[in-house]
Order: sequence, then structure tokens, then C-alpha cells
Amino acid sequence: MALSKFRPIREGHEYAPWVGETAGAHGVYVIRERSRRGRKAVVLYVGESHTHRLRETLQRHYQRWNGRTAGPTFDAAKTEVAMEIFLDGTDAIQRQDELIRRLRPTHNVVVPGENEAPRKGRKAREAKEDAAFDELMDYFGGLGE
Repeated sequence: MALSKFRPIREGHEYAPWVGETAGAHGVYVIRERSRRGRKAVVLYVGESHTHRLRETLQRHYQRWNGRTAGPTFDAAKTEVAMEIFLDGTDAIQRQDELIRRLRPTHNVVVPGENEAPRKGRKAREAKEDAAFDELMDYFGGLGE
């Protein structure tokens, strides 16, 4: 497969319809600055979800969040996103590593080495912590609806 075309994550004040279509999926996403005339867009971040939570994982980057699992936050008006969906979460992890090495995004702290063995997933404890965090965020997100 290949990355989708880059597109805005929001339409007005709402998430774009394509974002909702990623619910329940494994995948990888690339966030970059919006293209400007005569200037190449800078890739800011490459991320992935291997736990069927691609929509939630991507949306976090457009909300304020903190804690051990926190990552960079971006301005939806200044960025655009491309993604790739996978049937197997391990494929998403491996594709993320490949894209980080190739694109060298400015906000990824760790760049996986080419000679490293492919990661097979995170430790069970970390995956449980992430799932608990996601569940808590879903609960608080539902209170505002």
C-alpha cells in the first residue's frame, strides 16, 4: 500500500469526515505543514496505531494532552495529514519506522536504525496503559456531547 494524499484534518470547527472512517483501524499517519507556493512542505511527525485506535491516536495531536503517553500537538489550520491503513498492527509499526527513517520528521524524537530488528509491538504493560488512557479520554470526550 501507499500513503493517501495529504488533506486537512478539519472542515471548519469539526473533524473532516474521512477522520471518522479511520475508527477501529490500525494505521500510520504523517503530519506535515501545509504546502505554500514555492516552498516544500516540512514533515512534522509520523505516528501509528497498532491497537485499532487510529482515529483517536491521530486526533490527540490536535488536542491538548499530557502525561507519559503525550506527544506533540499541532495546529489544524497549518497542517495536513496523509495515512495508510493496515490489517495487522505489526505492519503499522514497521511502516512507521520506515517512514521516520525516510522522512526524518522534525518532531519524532527516536529514529529507528535500519539495522535494528523490526519491532513486534510494545510491552503488554505499556499497551494496557495506553488502552486505559484511551478509555478515559473517550469517557471525558463523551461528557461534552
